[in-house]
Amino acid sequence: MPANVQPTPLQIFAEFDAQPPLMRKEFVQRYIGVEVDWPGTLADAREQKLGQIHVVCWPEPDGERLIVCDVSLSEYPQLKQLRVGDPLHLRGRIRKVDILTIELEIQNLMFAEAAEAAH
Repeated sequence: MPANVQPTPLQIFAEFDAQPPLMRKEFVQRYIGVEVDWPGTLADAREQKLGQIHVVCWPEPDGERLIVCDVSLSEYPQLKQLRVGDPLHLRGRIRKVDILTIELEIQNLMFAEAAEAAH
C-alpha cells in the first residue's frame, strides 16, 4: 500500500485474515503508529476508571469487528448523551491490531453532525 494511502479498518482486517496465524504478530507491526481518520458507529461506551471512557465502535454497520479507544470524559463530555448506533468520527494512531479489534490512540473524536460532515 502506498505511504500516502490510508488503510480502512476493513482492509486491515482482510489483510490480517490472509496472514498465517503465526505471522500475524509480525504483520500488524507495519500498522502500529499509522495515523487514520475513520468514520464509525457507537457500539458501546463504559467508564474504565474515574473519568476514562472505553469507547467501542463498529467500522461498518452490523459488523463483528470493532475499533476501540480510551478517552477522557472531561475532554469529550458529549459521550454521556450518545446512544448505540450514533455516528462518530475517529482520528488517531493505531496502537494495536488483533483478530477482532483495532485499538486507536485518539487525537480527535467528533460527534453527530461533525462526524457526518467528515464522511
